[in-house]
Amino acid sequence: MSEFSWKSDDPDRYDIEFVIPMVHRLRFTRDCFGDDFAVVANLLERSNSQPARVQVWLDEGLISSNGELPNLIEAALESQHDDIEQVGPIYTLPGGEEVKNSPGFVNEVLDAINRGNLDRRSYVMVVGGGAVLDMVGYAAAVAHRGVRLIRFPTTTLAQGDSGVGVKNAVNWFGKKNWKGTFATPWAVINDQRLL
Repeated sequence: MSEFSWKSDDPDRYDIEFVIPMVHRLRFTRDCFGDDFAVVANLLERSNSQPARVQVWLDEGLISSNGELPNLIEAALESQHDDIEQVGPIYTLPGGEEVKNSPGFVNEVLDAINRGNLDRRSYVMVVGGGAVLDMVGYAAAVAHRGVRLIRFPTTTLAQGDSGVGVKNAVNWFGKKNWKGTFATPWAVINDQRLL
């Protein structure tokens, strides 16, 4: 529930202050898609007695350094198949500023969210560096006025900046972070193994 109050001496003018309560869930794990997956699973709430619907986005650069990561993620999600439904395959995106410079990548994420019939009670999990977290976070924030986002930053810079923060943005008109939102992620997992 939001809290709000207003004051007015003029019946034709109201200045209304309101606060929308948000929870910023930060978790610290050593192996989030292995021994510590229960930490992640506990964040994924069922919706109307249906399994939590989850879509996964992965920074392509991680696959070159850890080719087994997609399999680990899928195995972790499948281990909780009664409570978690993976929507679609694991999607990949290039890392770095390239992903924030092209509207095509934002549209790709929005299209996948739409095709997967994700809604505000569904989850988008994004694993990667700061640029990928920023761009996927932007898409998740504007889809249905906010699909639940769980960030898995994979660099120390991302852990301290885009991963933990509430900023989401893409570059537009040749300007850095020109189009963006402030949207609190559902959760952030700072994982030692992903670093």
